[in-house]
Amino acid sequence: MAATAHHTFNSEDLLKRILSSLDEDKAEDVTQIDLRGKTSIGDYMVVASGRSTRQVSAMAGKLCEKLKQDFGIS
Repeated sequence: MAATAHHTFNSEDLLKRILSSLDEDKAEDVTQIDLRGKTSIGDYMVVASGRSTRQVSAMAGKLCEKLKQDFGIS
């Protein structure tokens, strides 16, 4: 799902990709918090943990790369 200059996406698209990436990387205790209408900083907050600092760091790096590739977000 590569983003183009004309592709628009919404917070639900981002949430799905984030949850999918965390699932692929075997994140633990994944929780999503719906912030819509409660704050202007974002629509969702996702919290997850891993078995080690190294795994969490790798998950974060992969997630950043996937969001950059799919949505042009860095």
